[in-house]
Amino acid sequence: DKQVKLVLETFEEERDIVAVMAKSRQKDDEVDREDWDPLKWEQFIDKLINKLKVNIVLIGVPKTGNYPGSLDFKDSAMYGANEKYIKSFVVDNEDSIDVQISILKNTKCSFYGSSGAAAFPYLTNTPTFTHQRTENSFRLFFEWEKRLTGGHKNVRVFDKYPGGQMWDIPVDEMYEEFAKFYKEIS
Repeated sequence: DKQVKLVLETFEEERDIVAVMAKSRQKDDEVDREDWDPLKWEQFIDKLINKLKVNIVLIGVPKTGNYPGSLDFKDSAMYGANEKYIKSFVVDNEDSIDVQISILKNTKCSFYGSSGAAAFPYLTNTPTFTHQRTENSFRLFFEWEKRLTGGHKNVRVFDKYPGGQMWDIPVDEMYEEFAKFYKEIS
């Protein structure tokens, strides 16, 4: 927890911090329409930084074989242009759960891509927003999950689009939905 806090304290501007886990299961150059287009992730994160005025902590999970991971955007122009507003944690060792818990405990809220990992913030009762495939979102509404989150008081599951349409979710629509959630959380 101390190590995560030390990194978070290095943000240059006093802004709320939002954790983002940009899930990606893309294999090689093959487009997986169950994911959100990486370019749209970049545009979304840029809007969070420059329009919503927040700092971003990226939760990086390396892909392993056919198992999905998440994007860290370190090689993107968006990252470079917003470097003072972004920190990236790659969680790939025996402390990865502890690091993720610390990130969630020390941020205002989180945004998760379509993944079962979107339930992870429930364990810390961190406000969270996720976009999920219409056909899978029921997995985030089990009774035990609702008990952990006070009836999902600060949970928003955006599940308007089925799996085959996830790639094309409009950035502006996602931003507006998240911004509304962000302003409502207590």
